[in-house]
Amino acid sequence: MPLTDTACNNAKPKEKLYKKGDSAGLSLWIQSKDKGGGKLWRLEYTFQGKVHRMSLGTYPEVSLKQARDRRDAYRKMVADGANPLEARQEKQRAAEAEAQEASNTFAHVAEQWGHTYFPGLSAKHAKRLKEDYLQKRILPLIGHRTVATLTPQDFLAIYKPVAEKHSVTAGKMANVCNQIMEYARIAGLIPYNPARDLSKVLPSVPVVHMASITEPEAVGQLLRDIDAYKGRSLLVGLYLKILPLVFTRPGELAAAKWEEFDFARAVWDVPAARMKMRNDHNVPLSKQAITLLEELRQYTGHSQFLFPGQQGNTAISDNSARQALRGMGYTGDDKPKITPHGFRAMARTLLAERLDFQPEVIEHQLAHKVSDTLGTAYNRTKYLTQRKEMMQRWSDYLEELKAEKD
Repeated sequence: MPLTDTACNNAKPKEKLYKKGDSAGLSLWIQSKDKGGGKLWRLEYTFQGKVHRMSLGTYPEVSLKQARDRRDAYRKMVADGANPLEARQEKQRAAEAEAQEASNTFAHVAEQWGHTYFPGLSAKHAKRLKEDYLQKRILPLIGHRTVATLTPQDFLAIYKPVAEKHSVTAGKMANVCNQIMEYARIAGLIPYNPARDLSKVLPSVPVVHMASITEPEAVGQLLRDIDAYKGRSLLVGLYLKILPLVFTRPGELAAAKWEEFDFARAVWDVPAARMKMRNDHNVPLSKQAITLLEELRQYTGHSQFLFPGQQGNTAISDNSARQALRGMGYTGDDKPKITPHGFRAMARTLLAERLDFQPEVIEHQLAHKVSDTLGTAYNRTKYLTQRKEMMQRWSDYLEELKAEKD
């Protein structure tokens, strides 16, 4: 006979699991004493010739009347040709997917992206991206939004007010957002990247060339001034002597480690993690560069870094070299202005104009990501023979300029 509220309430647990039937496939199952004696509603029904069982909740949280209402709703679904168990499982999956999507906020995805991207940057650069761009400018506006709901217009709305006064900053914001959304696309969170190519509709960023010196006579005087440098740090002086011979980006030399140098091959192998374009890079070492490195090794060979900082466990900042150049008077007043980065422009100009080396060889040595006629991107070993010859000729040329006083 059908159950009553009294019968449900009075059903006591026994040594084993047992059930009390109600009607139309509904039953109340009472767990054994050792399982706690809980009471569970279950529905048994037949769909397409197969018997299915599903839970309808626990008693008394789900009353007898509520259990019967659920039973009747599910049996109607069967009569309409639908499987209640499959429908409920699909609903659960949809709810889980919705909850997962809701958790994929821009801030959350940015954090995941940062775990993979920031380790390859210098601590200074990573801190600037986090604090100046993400935390200060981007996350307060769209950090709470789920990545699946963001549109190109949402991103432009945060770029354009900044671009009116600071086009460089807006461009960097666009680059950061593009990388985060591209990470979301690759992770399968969104079908396409709505932040892609938006920098093209922002005001163009004015080209600012790093201060450099490209007149041979002025270069010779600069090299003589560097040789005569008597600043507070001997390491800064050696850094300034080596930098023109390798013309890497200043930070790449400042953070260089002894383990990266193969003196037998006369090559400095710069790991991709410290390169701007994230490619391994080879720097052939001239005889002059090796002589200076051997001198430097007498002072810092005990450290992992060529140019260790005061604490020893970090490298010096390339800002020390910038200040040294200013101290020598290279500020644009009495003498032409140059920054540590300017040695790259110096090399690019004079190697092409004075030493007649091919642009593609020079660009490869500068580690610029320039594709060749076949569309092949940068390869660290490409033109290596020509680059070895070029680096030695470059060092010889600088030596000639330095000796040509007057």
